[in-house]
Amino acid sequence: MLITDCLNEVFEFLEEDHYTLHSCLLVNRFWCKVSVRNLWRNVWDFKYNFPVIRQMCISSKILSTLIACLPNDLRDYLNDNGIFIYTPTSKSPLFNYISFCRVLSIHEIDRIIFDVLKCQQADIPQSLNRNRHLVSRAILKMFMRQIPCLKELNFLSMGNIRNISNIGFTYFPGATECLRELSILSCSSDVYSEFFYQLSQICGNIQSISIKFEGFVSHGLKDLISSQKYLKQLSLTQYSHKVKWKDVISLLTSSSDTLTNIKVLVLSLNHMGNFEDFKELQHVTFSLLQNLKFPHRFPECEYLYKFLEINGKNLKCLHIADSDRSLNLLIAKSCPNLRILTTTFTDNEIDTLEIILSNCQQLESIKVWCGYGCLDEKILLEILTDFSPRNFYKLKLIHKANSRLFPKDLEEFFVRWSHRVPLKPLVLIIIKRYRVKSLEIQRENMKVLEKYKKLGVIKKLETVKFDDD
Repeated sequence: MLITDCLNEVFEFLEEDHYTLHSCLLVNRFWCKVSVRNLWRNVWDFKYNFPVIRQMCISSKILSTLIACLPNDLRDYLNDNGIFIYTPTSKSPLFNYISFCRVLSIHEIDRIIFDVLKCQQADIPQSLNRNRHLVSRAILKMFMRQIPCLKELNFLSMGNIRNISNIGFTYFPGATECLRELSILSCSSDVYSEFFYQLSQICGNIQSISIKFEGFVSHGLKDLISSQKYLKQLSLTQYSHKVKWKDVISLLTSSSDTLTNIKVLVLSLNHMGNFEDFKELQHVTFSLLQNLKFPHRFPECEYLYKFLEINGKNLKCLHIADSDRSLNLLIAKSCPNLRILTTTFTDNEIDTLEIILSNCQQLESIKVWCGYGCLDEKILLEILTDFSPRNFYKLKLIHKANSRLFPKDLEEFFVRWSHRVPLKPLVLIIIKRYRVKSLEIQRENMKVLEKYKKLGVIKKLETVKFDDD
């Protein structure tokens, strides 16, 4: 039992590393029995750990496993409709894989079915869509029957999924028990209304909702949001210019009672949208809000000023991808308890950064752009040494242009940092952008970084790929 618990701890740590987790299946029967639960908890992203050339093979294996797990009545249902999908063996599967699933991705299931059927069958489009619908229906019926407690549901209307007739899986036998404890929902705004209406009747304890606004806004979406009692995280992303931002904002203003528990709010507007309708939200109180994120554009300061005046003091994390001087000064004034900040400083905002570091005395981490109109790296390091609060320890650097830091600059910075009292070893994360040479490219720079890592001045040094979120 102790060995099983230890292995479970290891496999929990590897949950996002599907490739390594899959290799654990092959060690021995005991490891296979323990690790298979973690692998099938969320099997839908598994194929993306492999090159594109292998993804079709993996999709085919996942679908054949699902078909092998189908109860006899559902498999007969497919056979009676002339649908025969290869399974590796006629015997029952070694495990009840379906019962391990805690994450269900409707669009990924549909994509797997579509890809495999298109590859295996030379059907005309109408026949392909019919078979695709029938296979999807059978598999979703099986999931509703056999998943004891689903935790996360993803239902995005991506690509060809729009061509499928709506499958009302929320009405299938077992759906109420399967979905009752759902805690994370990611969906598109234009999923059929009945899905949202039914989900609002079944689920009242969803803690995180992410909505991508495309096409139109289903009528039932407002009911779903307003029916949640413990909603802590809400992410609203405008993907299509067909959906007006005022329709997005209205979901918040009409569900004010639901907002009292929200701790994380993400508002993402594409470049075609207009954030003027944020003025309808400026007076709304999010009494528990701790994390506010604008991944792309941000509202006019005149609207954001009142919002931060009401909600800024509670904020611990603020992410604004493309800021300006007036907004940075507003942050310094309205958000004194920030611990994590992502923002942009232009090359003439030295004093603005100093003001933020002086006013936000709880600040522990900052993520900033450097070069090409943004703050110079060397100046940034000097300001952090002189003005950053006692608890500051994490710096994330994104280079807009090739780094101009030299080894002597780094030496000077780390020597000064090592004399801070108390000394907080630095976590340095370098975020690499395509075709931009960041500071670690120079071999001599890396020697300095490794030197101060060994001396304990750098706690962690990491290089990651750029992600515009």
